[in-house]
Amino acid sequence: MYAGGIAGWLSGGYARIARCENTGGIVSTNSQVGGIVGNAGEKLIALSGCVNKGVITGGTYVAGLFAYANGPLYRGINRCVNEGKVVATGTSAAGILAYAARGTVVIHSLNTGSVSSTSSTAATYVGGIIGSMNTSFTASSTEIQSVWAEDCLNAGQVTVGGAAGSAGAILPKYYEKDAGC
Repeated sequence: MYAGGIAGWLSGGYARIARCENTGGIVSTNSQVGGIVGNAGEKLIALSGCVNKGVITGGTYVAGLFAYANGPLYRGINRCVNEGKVVATGTSAAGILAYAARGTVVIHSLNTGSVSSTSSTAATYVGGIIGSMNTSFTASSTEIQSVWAEDCLNAGQVTVGGAAGSAGAILPKYYEKDAGC
């Protein structure tokens, strides 16, 4: 189901993963595949000082560090590095975080690996740092409503299979108006 170099799925409350490294390749036909974490559900987590050097291959939501964050990452992803190649057959891929929920913060992180999706659908999003994100606003929510990528650098090649898809060095061009870059 989910796959990660350190954790496939995190359950429970707050989780902090610090100074971890994955050097092994991960190959899955499933979705939510990450070099460090596959899926964290709606849990508050923080990743800091983590490195992925392995090649990560999967379906949708494939990332060098963190595949799918359905809940807010207020403490975020900080000082993480992806050096591995990321290949998705589905609609979302990224060097650092494939899917970001509202309230997610990615700071001081670096991607040097190539990131690609072979999907040819129009709703395909590939980014060097963030692949896709939920930016819908909920008026009654007390959550931070934005997704932030700050002081991040992508040095890897970013490609999307279909001409209608969206790709970008930090995040897909489709999302640039919504992110706090």
